[in-house]
Amino acid sequence: MLILLFASCNHDKSSDNPPCPDMALHISGDTTVEAGDTISLMATLFTGATYSWTGPNGFVATAYNPVIYQSSSLNEGYYYASADVLGLCKSNVDSFYVTVLCERPEDVMANYNSPLSVGGTIQLFSASLSDSVQYIWYGPSGFTSNLQNPVIPSANYGNEGVYIVYANKDNCYSKPDSVVINFNQCHPSKNTFVNSLGQNHFLYSYGSASLYPNTYSITGTEWLGASNLRATFYSVNPSPGVYAINPAHCPASGSGPLTAGETCVEFTDSTGVYQGVSGTVKLTNSNTFEFCSVPFRLQYTTATLFSGSGKVQF
Repeated sequence: MLILLFASCNHDKSSDNPPCPDMALHISGDTTVEAGDTISLMATLFTGATYSWTGPNGFVATAYNPVIYQSSSLNEGYYYASADVLGLCKSNVDSFYVTVLCERPEDVMANYNSPLSVGGTIQLFSASLSDSVQYIWYGPSGFTSNLQNPVIPSANYGNEGVYIVYANKDNCYSKPDSVVINFNQCHPSKNTFVNSLGQNHFLYSYGSASLYPNTYSITGTEWLGASNLRATFYSVNPSPGVYAINPAHCPASGSGPLTAGETCVEFTDSTGVYQGVSGTVKLTNSNTFEFCSVPFRLQYTTATLFSGSGKVQF
């Protein structure tokens, strides 16, 4: 007698990946606190879960029960939390509002000295109608200060940007105010030259090249090709900064080459080649320059014909 035995084979792997447990997350905690008090928050506890919290004033946390010590009015607002188990099971995102009670100082007002120049001093000013407040400034390159009117000596392009100030009293912050520091205040959005022909030129296509020995040129061409604007800088790899316009050292002038810190600005259309007479050009990177209210003259002449502001960028 032949007996055949058939083994049973179960390919059901569902037990290897059991279904996710119920992960309905809820936040509880302090709904209202006095400024300076501790804020305690708590999310539903799940075994093996990783938590992600976000909230006002850049708040982040990974514990299920984070605590904020020495609270301030900046901690008022919505807090959000979610949980995750090994990336397989995820909870909902819950929110929770915390109110911080305090008497906020009057709104602060910010200002700065003008005009500004590279290498000069930036003087920031702030004022509040509230008495006995502390001022807190934040700015570019990690700038912070608790002075009411901080000073930044020997300013450079790393100091450009937005400066924000708060007035603070007993952990209560005013609404912030801000100023924008920039060494070239006009920021032209188009290239505008107003002369006897009343021309306004917009540059749509761009290019750059080293047209002459030890120089670097950036050229913008009007979209129909009828005009172009070019700045030529000393050095084949000029550094960002402010360059002085010197038409006598334009490559085609025959009066000598550009020297360190100099640039030549030329605007060309069907009527001729016009050169910037004086002023400065700001080079912000290898393919972007701008200038404001620069007087122009016809090449090989001395009479100023018109002024223009310009910007070329890739």
